[in-house]
Amino acid sequence: MKPILRSIFIPLFFTTMLLLASCHKDSVSPPPQTYGQVYFHLHTNIDTAEVDTANVCTDATGRRIRLRIAQFYGSGFQLQKPDGSWLPVLGAYILKTIANEAYFIGTVPTGNYTNVTFNVGLDPSRNASNPFGYSNGSIFALQTPSMWFGSTTQGYMFLNVQALVDTTASHTGPVNIPVSYQTGTSAMLKSVTFPAQSFSVVTNTITFVHIICDYGKLLQGINFKTQPNGTPFSNPAIATQVANNIPGMFHYEL
Repeated sequence: MKPILRSIFIPLFFTTMLLLASCHKDSVSPPPQTYGQVYFHLHTNIDTAEVDTANVCTDATGRRIRLRIAQFYGSGFQLQKPDGSWLPVLGAYILKTIANEAYFIGTVPTGNYTNVTFNVGLDPSRNASNPFGYSNGSIFALQTPSMWFGSTTQGYMFLNVQALVDTTASHTGPVNIPVSYQTGTSAMLKSVTFPAQSFSVVTNTITFVHIICDYGKLLQGINFKTQPNGTPFSNPAIATQVANNIPGMFHYEL
């Protein structure tokens, strides 16, 4: 009887030890995820000069421009991880104006990131919404200056730039000719990408991503004298030309 008892006891002993070890291993929890806040710091420039509505600045081709309105909707924000994958920042929208530079993008996991991307414009469902359905203070409510074309069929202005310019060939005339350009509709939703530039998000800390918005590059190739205005509905060719310049108007601040 003793050998039989011993042969039963030994397997039971080791089985119990394995179960205890397994239970102990399962009880070890990973460290809690930590988070930090990401803001975009967006500078309104013409070439290398940061501007406001009182400045007359010169673009890279020598044209003199005074911005009166320069604003756009930003959406579709994503942060790139070191492994190349992208982290969408859900629900992030901004309305960039000349007066404001700092915009909260989202609370994201701490760690290292290598790049950002975003869209200038709004996704189709948001673009088809009615600004009268939003409370005062919402960036989707009616704005002054307007960022809506006037109907849910036409939707929002994705980008609205209005300026006074010098149209003389010598660039020595008065800066007093008004120009106005707006983009919109899903066909003009533009994605902005950048060369890789690493940054870190630290726990309970605000991280700023500094970006230049160069309206000189936005208006590059536009003949102010013969093409003084354009929207997707009044002059789609000019609006498309402006929209196609959007990806090239942004770069990281050095």
